[in-house]
Amino acid sequence: MRVLLHAYNTCCQNLAGGVQNRIRKICALLVQRNIRAELFNPYQHKIDDFDILHIFMLKGETLSLMRLAKNRGLKIVL
Repeated sequence: MRVLLHAYNTCCQNLAGGVQNRIRKICALLVQRNIRAELFNPYQHKIDDFDILHIFMLKGETLSLMRLAKNRGLKIVL
């Protein structure tokens, strides 16, 4: 199983690190269970290479990505 984790663009700008720590922990736990999990990089990743798209915040910028993922048959987790 391959999971693509998508966070909002400014999640790592907060020095308190709440959201970014949660995302990193989820990614690490998935990798420990032999599940390929990666943080989304639009210049590097293609959603066709993954089975699940995990979205951490609904925004207008993620709507088109969700539509594309749904059309390609990916499961979406919010």
